[in-house]
Amino acid sequence: MNTLDTSSDSKNRELATLFECPVCFDYALPPILQCQSGHIVCAICRSKLSVCPSCRGPLDNIRNLALEKLAMTIEFPCKYSSHGCVEVVHYTKKKIHEDTCEFRPYLCPCLDSSCKWIGPLENVMNHLLVSHKNITTLKGEDIVFLATDIALPGAVDWVMMQSCFDSHFMLVLEKQERMNEQRFYAIVRLIGTRKQAKQFAYRLELTNNRRRLTWDASPSSIHDSVQAAITNCDCLTLDASTAHLFAKNGNLGINVTIWKVSTSKRSDNSDNYTSLSSVAKCSGIPSNPITADQTSLPHEEPAAAMFFRSPFQRPHSGANQQLLIENSRFSQLISAPTSQDFATYQDPSETMDFAPILVRESQQPQQHRRSPSSNRQCRPNLSN
Repeated sequence: MNTLDTSSDSKNRELATLFECPVCFDYALPPILQCQSGHIVCAICRSKLSVCPSCRGPLDNIRNLALEKLAMTIEFPCKYSSHGCVEVVHYTKKKIHEDTCEFRPYLCPCLDSSCKWIGPLENVMNHLLVSHKNITTLKGEDIVFLATDIALPGAVDWVMMQSCFDSHFMLVLEKQERMNEQRFYAIVRLIGTRKQAKQFAYRLELTNNRRRLTWDASPSSIHDSVQAAITNCDCLTLDASTAHLFAKNGNLGINVTIWKVSTSKRSDNSDNYTSLSSVAKCSGIPSNPITADQTSLPHEEPAAAMFFRSPFQRPHSGANQQLLIENSRFSQLISAPTSQDFATYQDPSETMDFAPILVRESQQPQQHRRSPSSNRQCRPNLSN
């Protein structure tokens, strides 16, 4: 993959015009078929036509071998070049690039499947403000995301917006039911590109009495779907028992903190894992990880922090995480493996006291109820 330069731009573009489809103005790529008069059309448009759009002659299955050979020697501009993309790629890699191109139009990031909006990134926030007014927006780096009525049956989504650092983030909690089992998935999404998302990190924290559960990761871009994050285990995953353990009166409050990160401070995962293991040994933390279902801590040693690998998550090299280990003899901030490697499970009663979390009515997220067929419908927030 290359960018257009002044020396070869003119020649490459001139040759690429030979492959332009007269219907959609995209490029006809191998295998290239022509009509009896030699006119070509791209494969997508050809499937919708019965006659040649240039001469109205019949569309025959005649291969244009000369153009196919020429296509092997040049690079084609991205179809989103008019939106700002400057990449030129070989035709075999063109579709792969365009499927993940940062300049391709954005779908509506809301979880309401009835919204079919699509447009450029700079228009996403305006669309949300106009068409999705029920979504609450809070300002600040540290807010509380309150998901109400988490015991509702079926698949339900909770959505809220957070604005800080001159950027906008979408907070999502999604509940899915599979084989009579419930799973909760929490994730933070940036209204921006993947490159911009790497400049931030977020923390999700749940507290209840003597228990604490935290999750640190980098936000995903709205170019990537929530389902993709769930499939890749790139989100906080809770089973029903853990979610209800941290809930109060059927409502789950999640403290959300967002900060900027420096990419130069990232280190190799293997070094982090060695450092984490040695710190765990010297601080008295048991070396065997616990699962999300283990909510009580051993009382033999006054260690306040423990680490566990969630059975529903796997490592992901793109995440950045820090873990805070505290006990009566040891307190140190260390770099740890990726966000999918570990979460922090902490009993704060040994080290500090927590005041109850107070959340205003206006801070409740928009709630979506999804039918078993996964057709998502907007559910009004009855608590307002």
